[in-house]
Formats: sequence, C-alpha cells, structure tokens
Amino acid sequence: MMNFSMKKKIILILVILIVGLSYILVTNFRDSATYYITVEEFIDLSPDETRQIRLAGILDPDSINYNEFEGIYTFQVKDKDFNYKIDCIFNGIIPSNLASQEEVLLEGKMQENFFKVNQIMFQCPSRYEESL
Repeated sequence: MMNFSMKKKIILILVILIVGLSYILVTNFRDSATYYITVEEFIDLSPDETRQIRLAGILDPDSINYNEFEGIYTFQVKDKDFNYKIDCIFNGIIPSNLASQEEVLLEGKMQENFFKVNQIMFQCPSRYEESL
C-alpha cells in the first residue's frame, strides 16, 4: 500500500503532465489556425497583423511577373469590385494555369508592403453554380 506522500507525488506528476500536454495542444492549434478573409477585410487589418491568414481575391493576370534573378513571382489580387488591390510575392513553383484563374486563395502573411504567399489555391466557380 502506498503512503500519503507517494500519492501526492503521483498526483503532482499527473497534474504537471496534463497541464503540459494541454499547453502544447492549445499553442499548436492557435498557431495552425488559418483565417479566411477577403481583400477588403485584409485592407482594414492593422499593419502589425502577422498571423497566418487565407486571403481570397480576384487575380489580375496582367500583373503576374517573374524575376529570374531572385526566383520570385509578383502579382496582384483585387476585391470583387476592383476597389482595392494587394501586392503579393511568391517564391516557389507557380501553377501553370495561374493566369487563367480568376478567383484565388492565397495562404501566407503580411510582410513589409506585400503579402508573402506560402501556398496558392484555386476556387472552382463550378462548385458554386446552382444545379439545373
């Protein structure tokens, strides 16, 4: 049979483990949460917002440029009314059909005066069309 001080030690160790695991789960979930916002909502964010977000917008195909020296793509996304635009930068392999896409989802975060894109995804208009 365990004495009283041994039971206290086991309970204390279990409490420390539960608190530690809870902390790890909460911080990982918070860091991995990605917010979905429009270009207009993005413009209204404070400049010190540095969290990872998912930005939805209309791609301006005429703005797509590739800098061979730096290996980066630059382009702009606009809101649906074309009132606001955001300069974006992407360092990676760009999808070959990017210029033919209208609506894009960009995952990344604001850095200096541009949106640093980590991932480019497409919104498929046919998914939102009404069935006949």
